[in-house]
Amino acid sequence: MMTEQPVPVLEEKYYQNVVLGDFYVSAITDKKHTSNIISSLTEERPLKEFSYLKRVRSTSRDGNLQVLLCYKEEISSHCVGLESVVDTDKQYTQHLTKPYLVKVPINPPLTKKQYAESCLYWPCSFHEDKQITKLLSGKYFNDKELSVINENMKRTVEMAEIAKKKNQKTIGAVITDPTSNTVIAKSHDLRLKDYPLQHAVMVGIDLVAQSQGGGMWNIDDPDQYHNKSIKEDGTEEKTTIKTGPYLCTGYDLYVTQEPCVMCAMALVHSRIKRVFYIHNDKEGALGTCYKVHTEKGLNHHYSVFQFQYNPT
Repeated sequence: MMTEQPVPVLEEKYYQNVVLGDFYVSAITDKKHTSNIISSLTEERPLKEFSYLKRVRSTSRDGNLQVLLCYKEEISSHCVGLESVVDTDKQYTQHLTKPYLVKVPINPPLTKKQYAESCLYWPCSFHEDKQITKLLSGKYFNDKELSVINENMKRTVEMAEIAKKKNQKTIGAVITDPTSNTVIAKSHDLRLKDYPLQHAVMVGIDLVAQSQGGGMWNIDDPDQYHNKSIKEDGTEEKTTIKTGPYLCTGYDLYVTQEPCVMCAMALVHSRIKRVFYIHNDKEGALGTCYKVHTEKGLNHHYSVFQFQYNPT
């Protein structure tokens, strides 16, 4: 049984430490004018891409108020007076001190951890993505789901062992329909036989296509199949032709090794829903070298998880 939760492979921005930049701030000399100062600066110096930053903060030492003026990069002069930042002819500027620099987060917080760290430097707004919070919580899957995941990966490891005995790369893959917990296709690597493109994932996708009346390869290998599904109770049943959306829509892939770029893109085109893998690969495209599944320009995205498989 698996002892740890699968780890989500997310965009790097969710794992990054807070990045700081220099901002000009002024102290407010008379708190009674704070509201007017904020509204005036909002019009004259809008924060634009830094709108997640609160305009004013109270210093913990003396309770005085500081107000954000602007990002340092917006000012060309190195020796800055208040007149370099705002229009000092306006009355509200009489209640501001000479600007000075402070370190402020230059990216909006995307996680609770980033939010807590960001607020150590300057108060921020945080719009929580509950899905991301759940993914990072380490409690995304319940016990029943973990059991199903582990059982499917067990089948995948068995396929990898079959490949090893055939002097193929030790990589196995299983594609399932999670709604019914049925195995749609099982495959192992065949690239060392006749076709260098027959990676375990590519073979698995082709077998799914064959189960729907398509497919490109005539794979004469009794260990690879698509014509039967294994139900949760271990019995077998005929696979019916998929009548829903395209190819692997809604399906899960289990694979022993992180897919390469070719396989990762094939999973995009086949519309897979989730990918689970055990081992990293030096040329892996779902975490090691690239994160293909997070590329904004693609017309389909899928979830990726890595985990430690415990066969006992």
